[in-house]
Amino acid sequence: MAESNPTFGKILIRVLQQREVDTRRPDIASHFQYLILEPLKETYDRSPPYTIPAILVDALDECDSDHSQAAQRKVLLDTLTQWSCLPRGLKLIVTGRDERVPESFRAICKQIVLPTGDNVSADANNDIHCFFEERFSEVGGSLFPEWPGKHILNTLMTQAAGLFIWAETVMKFVEQGFPGERLELVLTGELGGSDNLTKLYRQILELSFQGIRGPELEVSKFIIAAIVLAKTPLHYNDLPDFVSQLKLLVMFVLDKLSSVISSRSTDKCLQISHLSFSEFLCDQGRCPKQFFIDRGKESQNLAMACFRLMKERLTFFF
Repeated sequence: MAESNPTFGKILIRVLQQREVDTRRPDIASHFQYLILEPLKETYDRSPPYTIPAILVDALDECDSDHSQAAQRKVLLDTLTQWSCLPRGLKLIVTGRDERVPESFRAICKQIVLPTGDNVSADANNDIHCFFEERFSEVGGSLFPEWPGKHILNTLMTQAAGLFIWAETVMKFVEQGFPGERLELVLTGELGGSDNLTKLYRQILELSFQGIRGPELEVSKFIIAAIVLAKTPLHYNDLPDFVSQLKLLVMFVLDKLSSVISSRSTDKCLQISHLSFSEFLCDQGRCPKQFFIDRGKESQNLAMACFRLMKERLTFFF
């Protein structure tokens, strides 16, 4: 906000200089009060409404997915509700799945529903069609600018059923190997229907680890579990030591699942592309048995890995 509005930036600098605000400490309430609320109010008094940007909080439903920080999440929601007390020219847009956002919060918002499945809107379908068109043009390049053709684009749009995460995952999967073969797998995988995201995730796992059994599969699952269950994202270079495996094997697993697991460009920490994949892996009813992550069992394994690292690496100086 400071970069987009010089007035806000000057006020923010003044606040940081005059007040004792520790930005390194996760004090959500005070940060909102001094770094957002007060500077915005003062900025709005000085600037015409059109200079104030709309603020987007995307995927609120992914905040605190394991309920370990319920108190912090409540404070965050409290700060978001305070936007309604700010001048009406300020716009806050929050996205999330209804079932994961508290009713008390939704009740005070003006809701815009984006239906999926059989009720998907024409606008959403058109947006997804444009998304596929753009991404496939990048894959095809100048030699195959029209690939894979309107009929296939329409088929993929229908299969997506309004789910952008499905469309994005499909494109990452196609780009991961030979595009033509990968696209054919998607088209012949019977991925349409009410739970097409589950079907897509199942197909990615089964194709990626086809022929891998026994100890190799267990090691692969532990590597995935470490990424899914880690409280803070693990660094790409730290993961082999953490799971006590050769870097080559860790790279093999990450390469297989690059459509759903990626390393952040800023710090090379590993992250699941979307919360729905983590939920899928931890849901015994949806995930194939050989890939299912039992939170209790795998959390114990992670704890033992931490103790092992502490025993091997910790040094005490007296």
